[in-house]
Amino acid sequence: MRSAAKASCALAMSVIMLATTCTGTGDASPLTRGTAAHHPEGAIEWSACPDTAEIECGTLRVPLDWDRPRDGTIALAMSRHRAIDPARRIGVLLVNPGGPGISVVDYARPSVNGFTRELLERFDIVGFDTRGVGRSEPFQCTPDVLKESPPLAPADQAGFDAIRNYNRLYNDDCRARTGPVFDHAESRSSANDMEAVRRALGEQQISYYGASYGTVLGQEYADRFGSRLRALVLDSVLDRGMSMEAFNRAEAATVEDAFHQFVSWCDLDETCALHGRDVTQVWDNLISRAERGVLANPATPDKAVGAEPIINFMRANAYEPGWSATANWLRLADATPPAPRGAEVLQMPPYPMAIVPVTCRDVPYRVRGFEEFNRLLTESRRLAPHMRYNTYSQYVISRCMDFPGPTAAQRPLRMHRASSTLILSGRHDPVTPHAMAVNVQRRARDRSTLLTYDGVGHHQYDRSDCMRAATDRYLLTMALPPSGARCAAVEPLTSRTGRSERHPGKHHAP
Repeated sequence: MRSAAKASCALAMSVIMLATTCTGTGDASPLTRGTAAHHPEGAIEWSACPDTAEIECGTLRVPLDWDRPRDGTIALAMSRHRAIDPARRIGVLLVNPGGPGISVVDYARPSVNGFTRELLERFDIVGFDTRGVGRSEPFQCTPDVLKESPPLAPADQAGFDAIRNYNRLYNDDCRARTGPVFDHAESRSSANDMEAVRRALGEQQISYYGASYGTVLGQEYADRFGSRLRALVLDSVLDRGMSMEAFNRAEAATVEDAFHQFVSWCDLDETCALHGRDVTQVWDNLISRAERGVLANPATPDKAVGAEPIINFMRANAYEPGWSATANWLRLADATPPAPRGAEVLQMPPYPMAIVPVTCRDVPYRVRGFEEFNRLLTESRRLAPHMRYNTYSQYVISRCMDFPGPTAAQRPLRMHRASSTLILSGRHDPVTPHAMAVNVQRRARDRSTLLTYDGVGHHQYDRSDCMRAATDRYLLTMALPPSGARCAAVEPLTSRTGRSERHPGKHHAP
């Protein structure tokens, strides 16, 4: 959704959130094995949110550890926008903006505004901040520790060792400051929380819309509680069943493809600040200068800017896409005199804290040493000769290799209990490759449809009238688009409005 929430989360792994009565269908999970006797699920007490009366805020307590429900509880922050037309209300649409790390409660108003009037009339739009995020016992780390993150793509053993040493420091510090929830924030626990939300809301079934990392939660819930789902929309899909090697390859290829989309736009659009020039050569020269530490940041010419934030800038600006802002900054950087010798080199600002404790428990990506790490990086550079690597996958692989404790089993989530699924995917998405959506749709088989947007961007629901209309029709009537359905690309938003201005000095989560 192109809104304030999307502007903040979109250049993130993200979009929207969640809800929950027992129907006695026998889905196997801790929630249906008598845990209510140990931890009764209470009603949610709603009240007007302090910053917007049209959105209700609430809290639901759930077990910290669903396998040991007597070991205490945590509080989940929730938000709800009631259906405008109660007489025609269909039910609850639970939404999740992904990240992981985007707060639904903080962005309740813009998240709601991203939906069409008809959906707002027919559904209660409900979200909860997943554990460790926003107002649900958020992760805490020492600010100085967050700032000390070393480069993600070291060229030698010493640089690799620096990442490992930092990982241990980060994990110890954040776990100590956060408390027990640090070890219980994976998507399996959040799926149990989602089922608890459904129950507390008194709904026999819910509909769910999740985007980016929110699709992982949607798949996990569908795999384990699918009969509780009326409708399931997965927008910009991540395939958690991929091996580390396949994940690395897919992410490198998709970010390189996004770069070529930018080049093509600049070649064709006279408004591009680099129109008429060899854009690929300009980019390669800038990256080379950044790698040597001599590329001055136009905003602060006394400081140099490293290659990593520029690569991330290009990837992040492909979310909207923000091509005008990208071209403008590259032109300024190309024209700025070299940074003075010995100048401070600006690197990537910290990533959202939730990415490590959530993602690293969800996937068993554990590099065993520099040789394997370098082999993955070399493969990325082969597939992405201009972009080098995808900063999202490079961050996950770099930061997960020393994460302590057990991880989820490496298996595809089959979603076999869900009655139907609509999968939205962009042909040129810079972070959730179209190939991942194809994989997930194959596993859902005849109970799903893949709807492809033939353009650039991350989060597809409001990418065009065609995408929005097909999604709304499914949520309202349960009618899936025909197999192989596609929506044509539309003119990039920033070509028309100038929105989505970004800067390499600002970090945007995967």
